Parts: sequence; C-alpha cells; structure tokens
Amino acid sequence: MPAETMRTPPPSSGRRLLLERIFPFLTRLSFLWKIPLRNIFRNRRRSIYTIIGVTFGISLILVSAALLNAMDSFMSLQFDKMQRYDAQVNFAQPQPANLADEVAGWAGVNKAEAVLQVPANLEYGDEVYNTLAIGLSPGSELYRLYSPAGNAVNIDGNGILLSVPLQETLGVNTGDTISVRSASGVQLLDVQGFVKQPLGSFGYVSLEQAQELAGGIPVISSLNLDIEPGYNMDTIEAKAYAIPDTASIEVTTETYDQYDAMLDLFRGMVWVMLGFGALLALAIVFTTITISILERRREIATMRTLGESKGRISAMITVENMLLGLAGIIPGICLGYALAVYFFSLYQNDMFSLELVIFPRTYLLTVGLIILIMLVSQIPSIRNSNRMDLAKETKIQD
Repeated sequence: MPAETMRTPPPSSGRRLLLERIFPFLTRLSFLWKIPLRNIFRNRRRSIYTIIGVTFGISLILVSAALLNAMDSFMSLQFDKMQRYDAQVNFAQPQPANLADEVAGWAGVNKAEAVLQVPANLEYGDEVYNTLAIGLSPGSELYRLYSPAGNAVNIDGNGILLSVPLQETLGVNTGDTISVRSASGVQLLDVQGFVKQPLGSFGYVSLEQAQELAGGIPVISSLNLDIEPGYNMDTIEAKAYAIPDTASIEVTTETYDQYDAMLDLFRGMVWVMLGFGALLALAIVFTTITISILERRREIATMRTLGESKGRISAMITVENMLLGLAGIIPGICLGYALAVYFFSLYQNDMFSLELVIFPRTYLLTVGLIILIMLVSQIPSIRNSNRMDLAKETKIQD
C-alpha cells in the first residue's frame, strides 16, 4: 500500500546493557547518566579508540612532567642539600691541613672545612674503576651525603661510601671489602653504603683516611667555605688567590646559574613534548565528540523537540565525555609511569644519574589537565547541538 511505503521503519527494540545486567541498580539511573552510558556502548570501537587516545595523551604528559620534576629534584639535591658551601677554593698542589683553621679566621668566613681528593682505583674482584677518593671533614656540614632513601649519612672510621652507580659497576654490596689503590699503596676498606651522586661517581672516606691514601701526610686539596650573608665575595676571592698554588675558586651561586642555564634548553624541549601530549588528547577527543554529535543530530533534535533543555543535552554530552576520559586516566598513568621508568634508565651511568621523581601534585595536575582538555574539546559540539534547526534535523532519515 502507498501509505505503508511512506512510513519510516519502526526503531529496533532496545536491549539492556551488559553493565545493567551485572549491576541492576544502573537501571534506576536518571536519563542524564543512562543515555551517556548507552551511547558509549553503542559504538564500542570508537569508545575504545577514544580511551586509547586519552591513555597515550596522559602518558606523554606524565613522562614530560616527570622530566621536569627530575630536573627540579636534581638541582635541589645538588645545590640545596649536598653542596651547602658558598665557595670552594681548589689548590693546584696539596696544602697543609692547618690552613683550614687559618682561613676560618678570615673576616666574613663563618666556617672552613678541609677536603682532600686522592686519585685512586676502586677494585673488587676483576672490576676496576678509576675515580677520586674524596676525604671529608668529620661531621661535614658544608658537603653532605644522602642515602638512596634520602637520609643524611656520615662516614664512620675505616670505611668508604660509594656513589650509587658504582654498586652495579663494581658489583659490590654493603659490607663488602674493596681495594682502594692510590699512588702511595693499597688499602682495604669496607663498603658502608651507597649515596646519591647526580654528577660523577666517587668514593667518600674520612679526611684522615684520605690522608693515609695520600701517603700519611696531613694535607688538603681544597676548602669549602661558609660566607656571611651579604659579605663581599670579591674580598674573599682576593684573599684566596693570595694563597700560593690556588688554582680556582668555585662560587656556588655562579655554578647554580650555569647549570640552570644549561637546563633551560632541556626544559624547553620537555615543555614542547608536554604540549604535544595535550594536543594529542585534544585532537582525539574533539574528533570523536564531533563525529558522535553529527551522527546523533536527529536523536538530539528529537530530544530537544520533546522538551529536553539545551543545558540538559549539554550535560549528557559532558557526562559521556568525562566517562570516556576517566576510563583512560588510570591506564594512562600506569603507561606513563612505565615509560618514565624506561626513559630514566637510559640516563643512568657512572657520570650522570637522573633520578626518577614524580611529585604527588604532578599526578593531580596531569589529571586536571586532561579533564580541562575534555571540557574544552566538547565546546564546539555543544554549541553545534544548541544551534540545531530542530524542524530540519527531525525530518532527516538515517
């Protein structure tokens, strides 16, 4: 019959979602939640692609943020915790140990700590590593050492503390005895533990032990100085250079500025990578939402015609978007952390060690950024749905 041929085919009967079968209470949800859930499961492949895109976006953002955190942690460890002196005076030739007391009496100097660096080979079994055995003053306050757990440690008696990378290089553990070979002979020292060392790999011993390695002579190779705040550093440098055999003077603030300037380029590259992660998530979510709205424009127009407000339609779109985003957050964080562990393992060697650090606030900021991206990416689609010609859209045949 002509009348029958003009009728549109009846809609297919609806089916309960698998989630509704598993969790019956979901059937009691309002349409504000039920419709977004049904839309997600209506096109599973697209939903999965969206979740995967969000996952990769989060992982790239988290890896980038971890690199920024690691650089901040590196600078804090090196210059706030370990290297606490204001200036270090280095000598070309060994100086008498009592020079530390003389310099400590200078105007503007609060404290002077002696240091002795002795070239040495660290030997354990068949493994040999050439480095410096650094002797520190008892209870050193101007150069501190920290365990991998972040606790301050001191050198006790006839022992040695090794930089963390040397544990793998030499294959030693705490309590093992290694040979320390210097120009004056060989000494057997017990490994008391391992310490963080961002730059280089050294062995740390007591000042007295270092002097034994230097031939039993009470000498020093450098002085760490604590300068009174506001005192003229040029005056201190002039006095230091007046000491015979003074080779160089390292001012901590200048060294900090040099490292910070070198890291600025690296930070810029990391921020670019972080931006790519954010754009990746934005592009995927924007594309998915736009296509979804275009395919469902008749459905949305029908709901509007039946009395649903623009605000409620927008809320449904937002709920659907947020559910997909939240589904990608946990796998994204897990993938990002795994990638960060891998990338940071590439930066671990005996000359440079970049520790993986992700601050708790970084996780929160990453999640917050993704949520912001999800909200921003849906704005064009919501505006499009609000401006629909309801009469025209409801007449469109799918």
